[in-house]
Amino acid sequence: MIPAPDAPWIECTIVEVSDEGVCLEVGALAVPKIFGLAFTAGGEVLRVCLLIWRRGEMIGARFVTAKELRLGFEQPRDADPELQKALAD
Repeated sequence: MIPAPDAPWIECTIVEVSDEGVCLEVGALAVPKIFGLAFTAGGEVLRVCLLIWRRGEMIGARFVTAKELRLGFEQPRDADPELQKALAD
């Protein structure tokens, strides 16, 4: 996980991945609203992710497209209302 462009990478475990997003085990680590996820050690395969939910040591995030990054994007309608409020802050 890449919490910010110049920040050190944080090791996490990919529990599940789909075309739309990913479920990660992150322990007690703080996770930013938007973060990068490297699928290879050298960062050759990289996706930008939006935190959708957190349950204990597990998080769910959806992949953000380049178009969404350029134009801005909305929170998914089915996201947890408490998480939506936290993401809006």
